Amino acid sequence: MPPLPAEGPRPPPAGRRRGAVALLVGGWASLLLLVVQGLVLVPLYLRHLGTGTYGAWTASGDVLGWLSVLQMGVAGVGTQRMAAAHGRGDDDGVAAWYGTGLLVQAALAAVLFAAALLLSPFVPRWVGAGPNVPLAGAFAVAGAATALGLMGDVAATLALALQRTVFLSVAGVAAGVAGIAATVVLLLDGWGVWALALGMLARTGLQLLATAAHAVWVLRHTLRMPARVRPAVARELRGLSGAVLLTLVGNAAAGRSDAVLVALFFGPRAVAAYVLTRRAADLISMFLARLGGAVYPGFAHLAGSGEHARAAAVLGQVARAYFWMAGPAVALYVALNRSFVTLWVGPGQFVGVGITLLAGLNVLVVGWAALVLYLNGAAGNIEGNGRVIFAEAAARIGVALLLLRWWGLPGLPLAGVVTASVSSWVALRGLAVRLHQSSIALPRGPVALAAALLALGAAAGRVRWGHSWAQFTAWGLAFALFAALAVLASAPEARRAAAGVWAATTRRRAVAA
Repeated sequence: MPPLPAEGPRPPPAGRRRGAVALLVGGWASLLLLVVQGLVLVPLYLRHLGTGTYGAWTASGDVLGWLSVLQMGVAGVGTQRMAAAHGRGDDDGVAAWYGTGLLVQAALAAVLFAAALLLSPFVPRWVGAGPNVPLAGAFAVAGAATALGLMGDVAATLALALQRTVFLSVAGVAAGVAGIAATVVLLLDGWGVWALALGMLARTGLQLLATAAHAVWVLRHTLRMPARVRPAVARELRGLSGAVLLTLVGNAAAGRSDAVLVALFFGPRAVAAYVLTRRAADLISMFLARLGGAVYPGFAHLAGSGEHARAAAVLGQVARAYFWMAGPAVALYVALNRSFVTLWVGPGQFVGVGITLLAGLNVLVVGWAALVLYLNGAAGNIEGNGRVIFAEAAARIGVALLLLRWWGLPGLPLAGVVTASVSSWVALRGLAVRLHQSSIALPRGPVALAAALLALGAAAGRVRWGHSWAQFTAWGLAFALFAALAVLASAPEARRAAAGVWAATTRRRAVAA
């Protein structure tokens, strides 16, 4: 590795690792809050809102997800460009991208909020909400929360690009706790669907305040220059807007259409059952997505500084880590979901073992495609990424419509499996070109382990494991132990990591004694 330039702020590799670890740990902590909100509190939501209202609220979230394409990817592009500039020691470029990104995002957030206000009277009819449900007002408040969230995303990009991520992780968790507390208090006080919207507003508003204050500190004490607005950066953002728009529309079509499609074909009650059946799978998907978010700034830093061989090695490590985490997690979901949903919200909300298996396979394949595409963008291939994501999403919607009509609900997760398999192959080829590698192959051992565990999970999923939470927990721990031993047996890196943790724990005990 060449010596670091004296004038640049580029951190050593350890800084990239620390930043990635902080983001990963913070992301998983935030995910625990999502578990509370998406699993623990759902029976409370159903009791205070009813199945139909909860399903309509969930479907309206997909409409809001479509409006989020108005962000134009300023945060993602800005993080990539600032991390690459930081890798080159270009402080001025970092400041220019940050200041210009803030200004552009503020305008786009205002447009998003205005669009939410305009659409709010029509959304209840689209998603089948009851006449007495104040979904129009709640949707408008959720639009304001989303606009604040977009500003918070851009406010955080400076710290992400410079790998100053610990405060961001803590602030995200604190804001999440405040949002959940606000939702629960208001729900118990009889605010209905307003409670969910105001909880969103509390979370994104507090997170924006925290990230903005931290950005001011980073500008003063780390970058040591103010944010700047540069027309050339705005022109580059505008030049990338077509490719970014394709990416955002593609992501919205692929990831924020399921509930709307189910509502259109089968009604809001079917939305609730489908969403609740795959809720645990969606949480696993968010857990796995934290891996890409954690390595994105460091990977962009590596690619931007020209360390292509090292970036390719990091990609291999990330791929192995993904399948070692995803395989056991998805297998546990497939094996235990029938029992879990039955105990959690009742057997009437479980839509079947087959859909559970397809949802698990969907998480595994779609998550891998998303990770590869994410890192492809981190390496600078933003335009090509946009085309691939848009094409895959258009194909997924088309295949989903056909399969929903021919096969019913199972066609929805299957469509994602088919189209994401193709897009991940295309993205891997693009990464190989970007990193000057002849080819990049899937890690065979971890993939084989994931397939074997998924097959075992499918067989176990036909049985109800426990008729009480105590029994279910015992079986779940037993399955998790089996999966962990399988990973340790097949993954040398996992064995080394476990040995390192054990050695560190032993040393601390010896010092304490």
